[in-house]
Amino acid sequence: MEFVVKKSDLFRELSAVQSATERKTTIPILTNVLLKTENGSLHIAATDLDCSLRTTCPVAIAKEGTITPAGKEALRVH
Repeated sequence: MEFVVKKSDLFRELSAVQSATERKTTIPILTNVLLKTENGSLHIAATDLDCSLRTTCPVAIAKEGTITPAGKEALRVH
């Protein structure tokens, strides 16, 4: 996956969904955030099984893909 986005836009959307990720859980995937690029948008989703949050952010996509980094890792924008 490869895309270009304004750092402030990405940070705003990631911060919004990160509140849904579980910090301490016996199911490790619940600490992750789903990032999926498709049709000029970055789809971002997170859940703790009680609450789910989804959002999108416009991006310029060089290579479509999907990844699930840990919530705190997703906020490390380069």
